[in-house]
Amino acid sequence: MTTRTKAGMLAFLACILFAILTLKLFSPPKALPATADLTDFSAERAMEHLKIVAEAPHSLGTPQNDKVISYLVQTLTQLGVEVSIQDTLVSRTGKGSSRTRVSSVRNVIGRLKGTDNSQAVLLMAHHDSQPNTPGAADDGSGVVSILETIRAIKASGSLKNDIIILITDAEEIGLMGAKAFVDYHPLLKDVGMLINVEARGNFGVSMSFEMNPENGWVVREFAKAAPYPFANSMAYEIYKVMPNDTDFSMFRETPISGVNSATVEGLVHYHSMTDTPENISLDLVQHHGANMLGMARHFGNIAIKDTKAPDAIFFNPIGASLIIYSATYDLPLMLLTLFLFILTIIIGIKKDQVILQELFNGTGYFLIILALAGIGSYILQQAILVMNPHYTLFYGNSFYNISYYFLAFLGFTGLFYTIIYSFQPKVNSLSLCLGGLLMLVMAMFGLTLSLPTGTYFLYYPIGIFLAIQLLLLSLNITADNKPIIFAAGQFLALIPAIGLWSQIIYLLFHTFALTEAIIAPVLIFCFLGILMVPLLRMISLWNKNILTIFAGLVCLFGLIGGHFTSNYSAEKPLQTFLMYGLDADNKKATWATNKKYKNGWVSAMVNNDSLKSFDHIYPTLDWEIWQSTAPLQAIATSKIQLVSDSLNTENQHVKSLDIQFLSFVNSMELFLEKGSNISSIQLNGFDIQPIPSKKDDEIYINFFAPPTEGFNLTITTKNEIQKMRIVDRTIGLPTHLFPSPMPADMIHGSGGQSNVTLVKKSHNF
Repeated sequence: MTTRTKAGMLAFLACILFAILTLKLFSPPKALPATADLTDFSAERAMEHLKIVAEAPHSLGTPQNDKVISYLVQTLTQLGVEVSIQDTLVSRTGKGSSRTRVSSVRNVIGRLKGTDNSQAVLLMAHHDSQPNTPGAADDGSGVVSILETIRAIKASGSLKNDIIILITDAEEIGLMGAKAFVDYHPLLKDVGMLINVEARGNFGVSMSFEMNPENGWVVREFAKAAPYPFANSMAYEIYKVMPNDTDFSMFRETPISGVNSATVEGLVHYHSMTDTPENISLDLVQHHGANMLGMARHFGNIAIKDTKAPDAIFFNPIGASLIIYSATYDLPLMLLTLFLFILTIIIGIKKDQVILQELFNGTGYFLIILALAGIGSYILQQAILVMNPHYTLFYGNSFYNISYYFLAFLGFTGLFYTIIYSFQPKVNSLSLCLGGLLMLVMAMFGLTLSLPTGTYFLYYPIGIFLAIQLLLLSLNITADNKPIIFAAGQFLALIPAIGLWSQIIYLLFHTFALTEAIIAPVLIFCFLGILMVPLLRMISLWNKNILTIFAGLVCLFGLIGGHFTSNYSAEKPLQTFLMYGLDADNKKATWATNKKYKNGWVSAMVNNDSLKSFDHIYPTLDWEIWQSTAPLQAIATSKIQLVSDSLNTENQHVKSLDIQFLSFVNSMELFLEKGSNISSIQLNGFDIQPIPSKKDDEIYINFFAPPTEGFNLTITTKNEIQKMRIVDRTIGLPTHLFPSPMPADMIHGSGGQSNVTLVKKSHNF
């Protein structure tokens, strides 16, 4: 083995160790014990609150949610906070939807007075959970971060600015609590700074992924305030194209500046019964809370005014260190990278280290490899799901063993790179590398259209890499004449790329898991491979198969590890999706599931493998799911009585209806049929703006958490006779109808289409 090979191997090993160190540094702080100083945030102290908040599922309008609200009011009052409850109705219609959501919300609102208030700092999280989860991370971790933050502030003395606490309701059904605060609450005008905490998993870092437009001021102050400021401007660019929203979204149209933070690791526990206090990472709670406390104190003691400034580029090159600069430098830095690229080619040609034809061939090779890696990753993803169809029951097809597949895809991608090293041994390594970089430099300028504040993730590592290549060229240092110095130089040139891209690859993988979007982190890993060409060539010229063997072993380890950990158990339960639908008009009942994969227990009830319309419950929604006939269960439906029918001055019928519930109902879906000719609708005097569907003029209203004592519905219509269908939706199933009890290694799945009973009844009045 030559000195060149040994130097290359040592540098390659150093790159791997540095990547591991990078991911190790990309981690939350260690949780502080309950004995920590009273002025500090302690995750252990916060956990005492979490054991109560996340004791059981507590979705909107349920008795358990009322219990959580009472605990929050009691705790905040004991902390000396002025507490009130915003109890109101709110309505919202989503973009491109004909469904009008109406909800009762009970926001817990508190105010801690400051000594010299300019504008208040708003701390926000949501107290409701999804129906089938205790919600320890989502968003119990945010709620208890607020409670422990307020306790620590009280222990250290008053701040200058007021602290307003907003623990919202109904976030899970469409951000309704946040909308109610923004639309109706007088405290909104007093707020100058917003700090929101969310979760899409149950461990990892609290990533500050969203800030307001014109974020230059807030991101610089955030860097001063947060003790562990993990954030980057690219995360928000990615978030903007995802279908997700948080309560923070409701504040985008306000002048309020803010920071939105969440974790994305542990996706398998998201909205799951496994999102419990026992399963959440205390280090995550510490990160949430330490940053919240740091920001509350910082923003609570400065004048909150002129909070808008030109957008900034910001990112963590490694660990929690944060680089921030104005977005106006983006174009000059991109042009500098282009200049370095051209200069490297020119000097490389003069030094006989670059051959143009081989450079252009390298571009072609890498385009082929990117295509193969993308297509191959998609095929591998599909193969994994075919072998493990139960993964599809989880968000992102993410199972408990997802870390093994992270290694599998990295190794799988590495296999494609061996094509270059195996079949192009005579091609100049710098030429080959610059051929790949030509593609990335072109992509860098293209990214300005889709990720305007995210192009740093290319020009920052590429620019430094090219600068070091220029230095090596200028000093005539090559792998042949000075292999140790050359290998050390290549390692130094790769540090920015490894430090930055390792975090991005890791985050993207945990964000998208085993969906088709797995291609994104795979392609970025390919980018890293382009920059590693000169270093890897030092190894491959010794043995052209060694890289193939290494990549193959990593891939094989990941796939074997995933296979042997693919079974579910009581500790790692399988999610199941089952609904019971009762057509009270025609005395017809069905078991139904919206998931193609049906485990043995679900198949015993839903034994039909073909999709069928769910039109006996939702005749106008074109919803096709898997279903089978179920035993008929008598379930009391909502009682509707016409109280009055009068004509207004426009000769329209004003129909007043009294609706009563004979059993508890979580939500009620009202369908006012085609030809309704409705001009207005009121629920308990609250005006909503119904939007007819594009298909016809049917009105669809989803009323969440309707009052248990019933409510009044007033409809103004041109019709003498009004036709209406109602679907009562209740969490829970008639378990006595199960052919066998749910096994201990299964839990109800996430969302509103699992563990739910639907009862449809038609009315004419």
